[in-house]
Amino acid sequence: DKGCEDLPEWKRDKMWTNGFPLYHDGNQTFSKDPNKYAGLIERNSKILAERYGRKAVNTERAKTVEGWFAEDEIEWLGSQVASLPQSAVVVEVGSWKGRSSRAIADNLPEGGRLYCVDTFCGSSGEPDAHLTAKDREGDNVFMSFVHALHDHIDAWRVIPIRMTSEHAAETLDNLRPDLIFLDGDHSAEGIKTDVEAWLPLLKEG
Repeated sequence: DKGCEDLPEWKRDKMWTNGFPLYHDGNQTFSKDPNKYAGLIERNSKILAERYGRKAVNTERAKTVEGWFAEDEIEWLGSQVASLPQSAVVVEVGSWKGRSSRAIADNLPEGGRLYCVDTFCGSSGEPDAHLTAKDREGDNVFMSFVHALHDHIDAWRVIPIRMTSEHAAETLDNLRPDLIFLDGDHSAEGIKTDVEAWLPLLKEG
């Protein structure tokens, strides 16, 4: 919603791409002009498809899981995972009730494993959207996640890590993921912290 020239230097250099913010604190990216949402999503989806291509993927179960991840995003994410080598390791930061997690897990290559990092307590930047995180003494969202991913959890393809992103990166510092998908704390400071915490762990190449 701002021109890049109005932003602090670290945001301008690291958090924006072609004038588009990589974070959306409290869904404010489109709050001043909701009509531009559809156009931007359509444009950016085409860019992703052209740049990274798409493989045929399994998305049916993911589409049944509650969440905000759009169906074309599910298909795109699944296709990126399907392109990984055998026994690939994926880390997802921000799993919520497992919609994107299911898209990843259902398309893992043979021997692949997914680590899902989330507090399952919601995001401070979007409190109204995360009210169900308070239900069942704070366990409601984690219960929904386990229900959505139970078969993969039972098979050790999915490993839930119920802690903050920064603490999880510190705990898993010997892990070398092939892919790290960041969709956790959507504030500017939060995404900066996540990038700095996880980038050193990413497998070379």
